[in-house]
Amino acid sequence: MSSFRGQGPGQVNGVAELTEANTVWAETWKLNPEPFIWKATAESIIEESSGTAEMH
Repeated sequence: MSSFRGQGPGQVNGVAELTEANTVWAETWKLNPEPFIWKATAESIIEESSGTAEMH
């Protein structure tokens, strides 16, 4: 399996690269899975995604 090299964090160039990135992530996650713990409220996520959040 080749290493993932996108344009930057979270960026890929096409479906094949996205598929490879997901596969690498999943295989790595399986080595030491941990439960996901939400650290933000639903309101703060919605506010941030709407572009109305204050810059910190």
